This record gives sequence, structure tokens and C-alpha cells, in this order.
Amino acid sequence: MQPTRDAATALGAWTTQGASAQGRFRFAAALPVFLGHFPSQPLLPGVYHLAAMAHLAGVALPDARLVLILVDRAKWSAPAYPERDLDVQVSWKSEGQGGHARLVVDGTVTMEGMLCASARLVFGGERLPGG
Repeated sequence: MQPTRDAATALGAWTTQGASAQGRFRFAAALPVFLGHFPSQPLLPGVYHLAAMAHLAGVALPDARLVLILVDRAKWSAPAYPERDLDVQVSWKSEGQGGHARLVVDGTVTMEGMLCASARLVFGGERLPGG
């Protein structure tokens, strides 16, 4: 299972506007993760939802060096499937300064208009926006 790499490969089009970004992800059914999750009804694992949110934040903020330090909250509301378009939205805000700076990212994953997951991710790192 390689959610970070697979999310990078799955990202198609994406845009940013201010302190937010939207992207479309499509995870291939041929990924090995789907063999065991689950064989008769492949479902996108929860960590892949989080990886998609984190990856989108990373590409939207290319000058920052983001390091995920906390999943503050996460909720899964509906299943997501391979070979379907997943719309991911993230928005961010900076908190703290200097060595205590962090970036808080709120994100959602929807499939065909249905909310599949929401989460708050907290990043540390170098060159954070507003840090």
C-alpha cells in the first residue's frame, strides 16, 4: 500500500483560489491495495482519502515543505470506489509563528456529489504560508 505515491498518480486536473484548492482524483482499479480491500467489492481505503487531501495541499503550496504531524479529525460518510472521479477540496490557514508554525488543512472528498470523507490535517515544516 503506497497511498502517497498512488495519490500523486491519481491526481488529474486541479485549481487554486486564494487559500483553497480543488482537484479531481481517479484511483486505478489495478492498484494492489484493492486486492485485499475488498476482493468482491473494492473500496478506497480511508488513508487514501487523507493522502489525496494532503497531496492536493502540497501541490497547491509548492514552496512549502509540508510534513503531516496530526490528523486532528476524520470522518467517513460513504464509500468511494476505484475508477470513479473523486472531487477533493482543501482549504488552509496558518497558525502560530516561527518554530511553532503549523498549517491547518480542512478537506473533503466527494464522489458523484456525495460526501465520502472529511478531515482536518495539521502540517508542520519549512516555509509554511504566513509562518
